[in-house]
Amino acid sequence: MPAAVSMDALEATTCALRFNTCRQCLSLHRRGENMRVVLDTDPAMGVLGGDPEDAFAILMALEHPDVDLAAVTVVNGNVPLDLGYANARHLLRLHGSEHVPLAAGPAAPLLPYRTDQLAWQAAKRELPRLAPAAEPPAPSSAPELIARTVLGSPEPVTLVAIGPLTNVALAVQLEPSIAQAVDRVVVMGGTGREPGNVTPAAEFNFWCDPEAAAVVFAAGWPITLVTLEVCHQVRLTGDRLAGLGGSPLADYVTASCAPWLDALERGGEAGIPMFDTLTLASVVAPELVKTRPAWVEIDTTTGPSQGASAIRWDTDVLGRPLPATNAEVSVGVDADGFLELFTEHVLNHL
Repeated sequence: MPAAVSMDALEATTCALRFNTCRQCLSLHRRGENMRVVLDTDPAMGVLGGDPEDAFAILMALEHPDVDLAAVTVVNGNVPLDLGYANARHLLRLHGSEHVPLAAGPAAPLLPYRTDQLAWQAAKRELPRLAPAAEPPAPSSAPELIARTVLGSPEPVTLVAIGPLTNVALAVQLEPSIAQAVDRVVVMGGTGREPGNVTPAAEFNFWCDPEAAAVVFAAGWPITLVTLEVCHQVRLTGDRLAGLGGSPLADYVTASCAPWLDALERGGEAGIPMFDTLTLASVVAPELVKTRPAWVEIDTTTGPSQGASAIRWDTDVLGRPLPATNAEVSVGVDADGFLELFTEHVLNHL
């Protein structure tokens, strides 16, 4: 008789056949095992008129039973670094999770600011704030925390990067051995099949620090890239937040989301694109995001294509395999499945 096959093994095999999932994703189908995660983020929840969505990724990492949130690191991006650090600290406090290690990186990208980036940062300082100011973070401690956590963990660590890649690039430059030690790096960024959301060529995270993104994709570690066009297929509408209330955290979430929902509606968009929360969700439920191997390069030249992601798929136009790939890149998403997971592990806990 053939050996008995467990349901978990059948589930993993089915997922691999259906979604062309990488070996790192298959390991996550061992249900009941906690995954150690370092979350690198640029949270704007707490700045009224900023995109509040990063905070939902933090909350999912805190609430999902399969995630052990080992650290949160803050990167300069959606808002200036000090505001992002204050937002993250306030969210952890409201959630009762001040024990989670928190650190911030440098206040600028790897190369000096461009004029358009300076204008973006200055505008965010003019917005009203809900989160109280925090003590200034220690300079550039986030890359050290990332490297220390990855190398010092008894279990493999998944590094989830949902902002510009400044901290991640500095971490692998500081300790190149983390490229072999990390389980994988899951990145929200880039675009392959639609225009960028900052310039016609570039998505925001890669546009903010293209040199850092180039370092990350050249580091030789396993990468999953969740791209702009896939994230645009998953949105949080105001009706899903309508029933929240009764706790300081729920009130903070609804107050932070309201002006962003209004701004999107005025621009003709229905709901908040769940860029960062979908990226985190793909770690705990990889079946939600369909991926395909590809070679990803970032344009670091000065000009209109700066920050663009060039994605070459695993086969050429004749179906012949390419000699090398450096990432699993998203090509589809189960939007309904994501919203079910989000409701269960985030909204139901507010």
